[in-house]
Amino acid sequence: MLATIIAILGWIVAIWCIIDILKKKCDLIKKILLIVLVLALNWIGVALYYFWLRKAVN
Repeated sequence: MLATIIAILGWIVAIWCIIDILKKKCDLIKKILLIVLVLALNWIGVALYYFWLRKAVN
């Protein structure tokens, strides 16, 4: 039960990151790579995006 809740929260946060990525004004290739990173690595990808890549990508 707890694992299911954590997985659902992971997908919600990943979708939030994807929406944030799509709002950025950068190349389509960068957007696609960031989305793949977030989806492939789930919690690690979200953490990387939120703490490091969000500020680096314009």
